[in-house]
Amino acid sequence: MRKYSHPLTISGLQNRTVKLRRSLLLLFLILVHSLFASSLSLAEDPKIFKTRYTDISYTDSKALGAFLWRIGGKRFNFDDDPALAKSRIDRIIDRVMDVLDMHPRRFHVKVFVRDKYKEGRVAYYSNKDASITLYADKITDGIFAHEVAHAVICSFFVKTPTETMQEVLAQYVDKHLWSDYD
Repeated sequence: MRKYSHPLTISGLQNRTVKLRRSLLLLFLILVHSLFASSLSLAEDPKIFKTRYTDISYTDSKALGAFLWRIGGKRFNFDDDPALAKSRIDRIIDRVMDVLDMHPRRFHVKVFVRDKYKEGRVAYYSNKDASITLYADKITDGIFAHEVAHAVICSFFVKTPTETMQEVLAQYVDKHLWSDYD
């Protein structure tokens, strides 16, 4: 006689439960993969705009344009005149170095330009990454110079000064950034 496993027996139910679990797991993995892949395709790859002192990472050309306008006071298409855009950024960095009288060798800082401010700080410097993150729709030349001051200070000294000392020096830059232009 042949053994016949009825679907309502214990072993038949266990087999169906295992198959159902496998099918649900496979369906879940396919769903997660498709959601993850679609979210990756929506995110733009960052573009890099290089100056003498910076690598500026941005995903939206409008955000970079807004950043350049807000630190330079004039709207222009940076693609048409990249030298002017680079000089605006490097001019502020040179000015910060002059005010602090600190000119670190091979100074370089990464700048991450975000398009829309949501909450928190408008800009901040990370010594760990040697990077400045800023929001293009809120930045000013003074705020940018303040964060550059932190980068210059941390790059200049062998032992990084305390945050309090950095802040005192960065505020000195705030006060004297364009003072000899008055």
